[in-house]
Amino acid sequence: MKPRAPIPASARRAFTLLELLVVIGVIVFVTFLLVPAFGRIIESAQYTAAINTVQAALGNARAQAIRTGRPTAVAFLFDPASERFTLQVLELAGQQSGTLSTFATFPTRATYAQPFRPALGSTPIELPKGTGVYGLAFNLSDDPNSGDYRIDSNTFAWYAGEVCRSGGQRIIPWLFPRNDPRNFTDLPADDQNAWSDTNLPRASVAQAVRHANSFFVQFDADGAVSTSTKAGGQNIANAYIEFTDGPVDANNSGTAPYDNPLAFDPESRGTAGNIPAAFSPNPEVVLRSVYQLAVVDLRALSKGTGIERPWLVRATGSAAPRASNVIADDVQALDISAWIENNAEIIGFNRYTGNAIRKALP
Repeated sequence: MKPRAPIPASARRAFTLLELLVVIGVIVFVTFLLVPAFGRIIESAQYTAAINTVQAALGNARAQAIRTGRPTAVAFLFDPASERFTLQVLELAGQQSGTLSTFATFPTRATYAQPFRPALGSTPIELPKGTGVYGLAFNLSDDPNSGDYRIDSNTFAWYAGEVCRSGGQRIIPWLFPRNDPRNFTDLPADDQNAWSDTNLPRASVAQAVRHANSFFVQFDADGAVSTSTKAGGQNIANAYIEFTDGPVDANNSGTAPYDNPLAFDPESRGTAGNIPAAFSPNPEVVLRSVYQLAVVDLRALSKGTGIERPWLVRATGSAAPRASNVIADDVQALDISAWIENNAEIIGFNRYTGNAIRKALP
C-alpha cells in the first residue's frame, strides 16, 4: 500500500476573515473584562501598602522614642498638586523652646510653642497615590477666650474651627491635613510657589499660611501615646513643625538660612538684602494631636460619597480662610466621616503602651 501523499499547501484550509474577527473579538472582550480586575488588584495592593507604611512609621517613631529618651511623633502632610500624602517622623526639640508667633507684643503661654523637627536620619515617606490618612480627636476646641493655642483671633478653635454641628451638638469630624496654602486660597494646585505667591495680596497669603494645620501622633519617651504635656492643656500645646536647616534664598547660594529656628514663621518675612521681598517658602505648620488614624482609599471614598475631592470639604463654621473651590458643608463633612467609619482601616492606640490597635472592618 502506497503511503498517502501530503496535502499540497495550496489546498490547506486557511482561517476565514470572519473567524479571525471572531477570535479578535473574543480577545478584546476578555481583555475588557480583565482590565478593571487588574486595576482593582493594583488599587488593593496600593491600599495595603499604605496601611503597612503607616504602621511601620508609627512603630519606628515609637521605637526611636524609647531608644533615645526623647518624644517623637509622626506627622501627616498632603500636597494638593500631586495629590500625595507624606509622612514625616519628628522629634521634640525641647519643652517650650520655641515661639509660636513672631508678632506677639507680650509673650504669654499662648505664644510659646514646642517645635518638632525631622528626626535625625529620617526622610519623608510618601504614600501611594490614591491613598491617604485622616485623623480623629475626641475633644473639642478650648474656650476661645482662654488664650490657649491661639495664633490670632481667627485661629483659636482646634484645627482652625473644624467643628460640625449636628442636632445641636458640636462634633469634630475625621480631619484631613490642611498644611498647604492652596487649601485656603484660590491659588492653582500646580502653583509651586504657593507659600510665596505674589499674585495674591500679601495679607491673604499670610492669613493662609498662618492657618495651615495638620495632625500628628506623639510618643513619650517611654513609648506611650501622649495627648498632653507638662506645658499644660489637652492636646500638645502649640506644637509645630520646625525645619531648622532651611529654607535658603534659592537665588543666592551664599546666604545663610533665613528661617528663625526658634519661631513658628511660615511666612518668613524678610529683610532687605537677606531674603526675597515676597513671602518665602517655609512650610512650617501647626500640629494637633489625634487619638485615631484612618487609612483611606481616596478613590473609593470619592465614589462612595460622590465628592470628587474630599480634601476640599470643610466644616461650615471653620474659621480658616475659604477659597472659592472649597466646599463648606457640615452634612458632607459628616457624610465623609460616616463613610470612613464603615470602610476605612482605623488605627487606634493603647494609651499606656502606645501599641497600635487596628479596627476590624465589618
